[in-house]
Amino acid sequence: MAPRPFCVRVVNLLIDTTSWEYGHMAALAWLIIPVIAAVLAMVWAGWAARTPRSTGDPASLAEHQRFLAAMERSTRTGAGVGEGGGPR
Repeated sequence: MAPRPFCVRVVNLLIDTTSWEYGHMAALAWLIIPVIAAVLAMVWAGWAARTPRSTGDPASLAEHQRFLAAMERSTRTGAGVGEGGGPR
């Protein structure tokens, strides 16, 4: 007789509570579900509460400075919406 797959054995443990040797194992099998859920919840909570990484990327700061300078130039020239300064 070939050995049964693990999932079949677990299902049999969950169903068969009449046997003395499997009765206690069924309780343990049912206890595994909330234990795994609690462990996964703790891992998720730790991941969600971690501190965000600071980028400190100088290229990104330089890009932002160029953007601000471009916005300042376009504001000084007075080219606004509806004045013909935008794309057509």
